Amino acid sequence: MANNGRLSNTGDFRTQESDITALVTHHLGMARTAWGLGKKDPVDIAIYAHGGLTSENDAGETAAKWIPALYENKIFPIFLMWETDLWSTLKGRLEDVLEGQPRPTGGLFDVVKDWWNERLEKLLAAPGTAIWSEMKQNADAISNTAESGGIKLYKACQQSPYFADPSKVRLHLVGHSAGSILHSHVVDRLGGQGWKFESVNFMAPAVRVDLFEKTVIPAIKNDKVRRFNQFHLSDDMEQKDPTCKPILGYSRSLLYLVSQFLEKGETTPILGMEKYFNSTIASKKLKNVHTWAAPGKESKSTTHGGFDDDQVTMASVIALMKGKAL
Repeated sequence: MANNGRLSNTGDFRTQESDITALVTHHLGMARTAWGLGKKDPVDIAIYAHGGLTSENDAGETAAKWIPALYENKIFPIFLMWETDLWSTLKGRLEDVLEGQPRPTGGLFDVVKDWWNERLEKLLAAPGTAIWSEMKQNADAISNTAESGGIKLYKACQQSPYFADPSKVRLHLVGHSAGSILHSHVVDRLGGQGWKFESVNFMAPAVRVDLFEKTVIPAIKNDKVRRFNQFHLSDDMEQKDPTCKPILGYSRSLLYLVSQFLEKGETTPILGMEKYFNSTIASKKLKNVHTWAAPGKESKSTTHGGFDDDQVTMASVIALMKGKAL
C-alpha cells in the first residue's frame, strides 16, 4: 500500500486487485493442496503488518523471513507492506530542529542523560507529533475506505471459495510496533463485517492504550478475538534500548519516544510498554490474554526493533498460532 492506504503502483513492490484475488484463490488453493488439506479441513491464515520505521527494502527483508517460516508451518501468509519509512523522515527532521543546540558528549552524557532525554522530548514534540500522526493516519487508512488495500483484501476473501465456510478459516493477525495500530483498526472494522480472529499477536506494540481499549478489548470480550498474545521489552530493557541513539543520543526506546513526545508532547500510555500494560490491561483480568517480557525463553529480543528478526520470537508466535502453549 502507498501512504494513503491504497494499493501501490510505484516502487519495487506493486500490487493490483488481480494480485489480491490470485493470492486468496489460486495461491491459497495451491497451499491447501500442498499441505494435504481436504475440503473439510480448516486452514490457518496469518496477516502480517510490519512496523512504522520500515523502509520498503527493510519490509521486503522482513517478508523474506516471515513468509517462508509461516508457510513451512502450514500457515498461509499475507504480508501487508505499507510505505512509511518513518525513521529516515523523523531523524532528518529532528536533526534540523536541533541544529545549533549544545549537546552533552563523552562522560558528561552519562551524567546528564535523563536531563538530555527530557530536553529532547520537549524540543521535538511539535515536529515529532506531526510525523507520527501522519504514520498513524497511514495505518488507519489501510482499512477505512472502499479503496483501501485492507478492504480490497476483505472483499477478495469474500469472493474466494475458500472463505465460503467461515469455520474452515482460522485468521491470525501479527503486528510489530506500529503494525499494531494498523491491526487494531482491522480488528474493529473487519470484525464488524463478520470476521473472527483465532489470535491477535503483537510484538512491541506502538498502539495507544486508549485506541486498543476502544477497538480490540471489545472484540476480546465478545470472542471475535479468541486469543490475544503480546511480546514486549521489560521496562528495564526499554530504559536502555539503544534503537533511538541515532536521534542525537536519545537513550530510551522508541516507545518511550512515542509516549513522551510523539503524542503532542503529553505523556501517553502505549500498549507495548510493560508498565502501562500492567497498570491498564492486565488489571482487567481478561480471559485468553497472555504476555511475555523480553528477553526471556519465549523471546530473545533486547531492542524494540529486534522482535521481528528474532528467531525465538518468531517460533513462539508461530507456536501460538498453531494453538500450542509456551
